[in-house]
Order: sequence, then C-alpha cells, then structure tokens
Amino acid sequence: WLTLPRSVVLSEESSVQHVLNSNKRSFERAGLERKESSFNGAYTCGWLLETCFYFEADKLHNFLQHCLVMRVKGIVQTDKGWVFVNRMDDDWEWQIAPPETAAQWQQSRLEMLSDIPQNWEKLEEQLCVCVTAQV
Repeated sequence: WLTLPRSVVLSEESSVQHVLNSNKRSFERAGLERKESSFNGAYTCGWLLETCFYFEADKLHNFLQHCLVMRVKGIVQTDKGWVFVNRMDDDWEWQIAPPETAAQWQQSRLEMLSDIPQNWEKLEEQLCVCVTAQV
C-alpha cells in the first residue's frame, strides 16, 4: 500500500485499510499526524509527515533498526533521498528510491507493528530526534 499510486483505493476488506480506519487515537502536530490502533492482539502506530520533515538517514536507520517492535515499514524523506524501509524482526531492507519514483510522494509514511503495547508517544519523540534541517 505504500508504493501504490495515489489513485488506487484499498478495499474495505484490506487489513491495512482496517488499521487505518479503526484507529483508537489520532494525534496531530504541525506537519505530523500519528494514528494508533490495535487488532487481533497486535498494536500498530503510523505516522504521516509533511515534506518539511527530512530525516538524517544514519540516525533514522539506527533508530528503526533497534526499536523493539516486530515490524517497521515506510517511505521516508531523508537527507540522502527518499528511502523504502521494511523490517520484519531482524530481516532488514533499506533502499534509496530512484528520483523518478520518489517524485510521486508528497509525504513520508511510517508504520510500526508490535505484539505488545508500546509507548507510541515516546517512540515518536525518538523518531523526531532523527529529523534534520530541510536540505
């Protein structure tokens, strides 16, 4: 769902759509929106970040690699370009997107999935530490 064109509409049966529509809590601050949800014994949190958010790639990579969640996926804007992130336990993918692909994205999107409750606010604070000045 992260790489689908913006014109694609997910069906109501889609588990991703279920998570996005059934959020328990939603928080917003300037340019950043956080949505939390839980379903079937899993806990999820997703962030949408406006293009004013650039991440320092090395800091973000380190943070995402070591946060104690089962799954991390997203497309984020960094000081090294747009990056695809996909981590399932210890399996890790971190790939800089080609410029022609990255041109279609208008905001960074990041989602974490855990099998135990998380302090999403604290994780968000740690995520924001990875933000750098716009390049």
